[in-house]
Amino acid sequence: MRVLHCLICAAPIEQRGSNRFNCSAGVRGGGYSPRLGFSIRRAVYSVDTPKEPPRQPSMAPYLWCPNCTAELEDYDGRERRLQCASCGLRLPATDQQELLEIRQDHGDIAGEPW
Repeated sequence: MRVLHCLICAAPIEQRGSNRFNCSAGVRGGGYSPRLGFSIRRAVYSVDTPKEPPRQPSMAPYLWCPNCTAELEDYDGRERRLQCASCGLRLPATDQQELLEIRQDHGDIAGEPW
C-alpha cells in the first residue's frame, strides 16, 4: 500500500475505517473530507512511486505533494489547479475549493497563503 502525505505538513495520512483520512501529526484536526481523501489517493496511485525518500514533516507556505512531498504548483493561471513538477501528480479541479480552504486555514502557521 502506498503512503499518502499531508498537504499541510508532509506527515503520513492515515486512513481510518472506510472513509476517514487523518494527518498522523494531527495538523489537519478534522481530517480530510472523504471526497478529498479518496481524490488524493487516486492521484497518488496514478503516478509512479517516488524514488527519493519523503521529506521530514514540516510546515511550509505552500501545499506539499501527497506522493513525493515536493511543492505543489499552479498549472493553470485561470483558476487554482495544482500539480507536482517532480512526480507529475495533478489534483483535480473539483477539489480546489477545499484545497483553498485548507491553505487559508493554515496560512498563518507557515507564512502567507496563496
